[in-house]
Amino acid sequence: MKFRCPKCQQPCGVFRRTCEHCGFALTVPSLWRLALGRTRVVAAMECPHCRKGALPFGVNACPNCGAAPTFQATIRAAFAPHCQRVQRYFEAVPPRTKWLAQWVYLLFSAGLLWWTLGEVDRRTGGQWFGTAAISVIHMAAIGFFTVWLIPRRLLFAISRKATGKVKLSLALNVLSGMVLMQLVIKVWWQRTTLLATIFVVLWLAARLLNRYVLPEAWLTYDALFGAANHYESDSPQGRSARYD
Repeated sequence: MKFRCPKCQQPCGVFRRTCEHCGFALTVPSLWRLALGRTRVVAAMECPHCRKGALPFGVNACPNCGAAPTFQATIRAAFAPHCQRVQRYFEAVPPRTKWLAQWVYLLFSAGLLWWTLGEVDRRTGGQWFGTAAISVIHMAAIGFFTVWLIPRRLLFAISRKATGKVKLSLALNVLSGMVLMQLVIKVWWQRTTLLATIFVVLWLAARLLNRYVLPEAWLTYDALFGAANHYESDSPQGRSARYD
């Protein structure tokens, strides 16, 4: 019984320790090194900084420019051409077309909000006070993740460069999302209530950790070993008040 050698692809005996054609050692370490080397070759990518040559997977710096191929630089290099193409497209759009598109977006957002209000009122029968109370917790969690995950420069760009019609349309979209959340909570009441409870428990745990557990831990360490840095939850702890 024979199989193909993983290196030269020639027929080789199953119970042989080396390939009779290329001499490749048929052991677990050698097979692992061969698979790792081929993975590095297959996963090689172009340097996102200098665009010269292919960088094998796992290298710490480009041999041409010396820059580190970070994940952020790779993502930026992959999406930058498409973003620039979209930006050039919007810059080439005539002002009247932009004005018309903004009005269409605003009217669509207003119509969507009106439709969601009617749909939620029809499905809930006007009994939406409990779902509204639960949605407060969900909106707080969504707002937290929004501020945490969305880049600040994107939020600043929308607040400074977007026109009044676009800002009003976005506000209407947020209201539509909040109204649809009432419907989701009404349909999946137990699941959404459990999720809201988890959010509250996590928030209380974070407050308890920050206010009581960590200060006590620092005091205990200071009492036992001495020369510890006192932890104060209200102090900046080396942080700047400005969000980057």
